[in-house]
Amino acid sequence: MIKVYNTLLNVRDGMPRMKHAAAAILLLLYLASSAVAGAWGASAALPARLALIAVSTALLAALLFMYRLPVLYAFPIIAAAITFFLSRDITIALTQLILPLPAAILISAVFSLGADKARAVTVASVSFAVSAAILLLVYKLSGGELRSFEAIMNSLSEFFASVTTPSRKGPVPAFTEEAASALARYITLSLPAIVFVSVTAAAFASVTLCAALIDLFSFGSFIIPDARVYTPSVVSASLYLISYIVSASLVSIASADIIGFAAENVLLCLLPAMMLYGERSLYKLATKHDRRVLFAVLTVIVLMTSPSMYLMFVSFSGAIALIYKALAPIVRRFMKKLRDDDDDDDDDNNDNRW
Repeated sequence: MIKVYNTLLNVRDGMPRMKHAAAAILLLLYLASSAVAGAWGASAALPARLALIAVSTALLAALLFMYRLPVLYAFPIIAAAITFFLSRDITIALTQLILPLPAAILISAVFSLGADKARAVTVASVSFAVSAAILLLVYKLSGGELRSFEAIMNSLSEFFASVTTPSRKGPVPAFTEEAASALARYITLSLPAIVFVSVTAAAFASVTLCAALIDLFSFGSFIIPDARVYTPSVVSASLYLISYIVSASLVSIASADIIGFAAENVLLCLLPAMMLYGERSLYKLATKHDRRVLFAVLTVIVLMTSPSMYLMFVSFSGAIALIYKALAPIVRRFMKKLRDDDDDDDDDNNDNRW
């Protein structure tokens, strides 16, 4: 992968190199993120670990894009050594090495080639997923045990069954056994979507922070404007609408659980992207008509009244806006062709009269 990255350096021959003092600041921050990961150790919650990995990836990607010296490749090893020294856990150290490094190289490379933010996030997500799969394989081969879906579901069911709420007669169970089991089953079957969203969120945060650092250090002119704006594909918008229709239509069919949960997973995977684009589209519409204050007030009211309605409306707005954006030029060309054909027919009729 390093060789692939080095072959892309000639794309930026005319770009100046980052100053040593500025690079030192980012390197110190990168090593500090590894030190925090080591200090937290195995006690850190998964969201906190993902946040640290996203920060480390963004810092390293920005350095690889702006500084471009081979000495940078030694620092991920130093960072992993710091993590191991503080945590005494080889798994955490390997995680801090194997997850950020390939993703950082790829983010820097795709920005060098003029890719937009959507492609950069996709590449980073794939890199995180492959690296995580390698880590799990190494963990399994080294004698570690991976929990089965059934074990996870039983553990979640026991957890929800143990949750209580206060009452006049004392604590009472918040869920019945059936409700706790159903909720645990839903979460377990939705694990693919949860993993996908987590990986994509880490990749999105890495790419966003990397682009912000590139702008901060005055290298923003060397990446395209679309590197700062995330625009999902029209295919993902179509899949989102289809999966919603399938999931809603099969919700009451007991024999269609597999299809229903598959559609639900696709729906959950695409929901954050559709929400981001929908929020941006609605805000642009409000700005165009000078209704930003009204938009903010309505957003807060709907969020406080019915968060589920807000999620559905904003995500649907994003999906429809994406499809409209893709189809509008085609429809305009088709209508223009029809008008041109009508004009030609009128000219032919006038000629026939003469």
